Amino acid sequence: SPAKILQQLANFPVSSGQTFLSRIQPRYNIAPNQRVLVIRGASLEGESQYAAIKSVEFAEMHWGRPVANRQLVINTRLENLEEKACAQTPPKLTIRPCLIIADGYYEWKNKAGSRIPYYLHRKDHHLLLFSGTWQTVSDPKTTTRDCCTILTCPASRSLGHIHNRMPLFTDPMNGMDWLLDSSALQRCRGLLKSCSIDILQTHSVHTRVNHVDFEGPSCIERAAFHRQNLLF
Repeated sequence: SPAKILQQLANFPVSSGQTFLSRIQPRYNIAPNQRVLVIRGASLEGESQYAAIKSVEFAEMHWGRPVANRQLVINTRLENLEEKACAQTPPKLTIRPCLIIADGYYEWKNKAGSRIPYYLHRKDHHLLLFSGTWQTVSDPKTTTRDCCTILTCPASRSLGHIHNRMPLFTDPMNGMDWLLDSSALQRCRGLLKSCSIDILQTHSVHTRVNHVDFEGPSCIERAAFHRQNLLF
């Protein structure tokens, strides 16, 4: 509910949060190129897009940045950001940071030619904040829109049996630091230290989550894996 989201994000100086969140419908199976809920810096009108952030705001963005041949980049490797930053003199990289808000996420484990879907979420069922970057994309065939990608890092030992990468999530305090400064190098390193996998738990879910039209609370219910010839 909007009240619970605002309660868990109380340290973010968001104005009109209740009004914005009241328009957001719960989602259980968000696919790339669909809209996700984010927190981003709110620059004042007339300021540079990289101006120092004084407050933050909720927004909806498309998950994934379009590139050539209609491909979507949905994740950004933390290592790639650091390499780009270190290649500059002095080491610096200016980006537009954001936090993607979610209850949990899906990951798929490859086993014996099958992809087993898992749902990962916090043990206390609080929100996860994924560190991300965003930009405004203009396409002659579509309207201008804001797009975001999720930062990823190597998976921890406890999650590596599912996938070799994981989202770079953070807590509200470090997340606020991420939004306040667009100089990425030091902030990324700080986020990595705050990414504690001890708060997560996992369980397998039904393979119907592989279908983008499958939606609802049953998406995240525990289910033993079984092969399916058809989704429905």
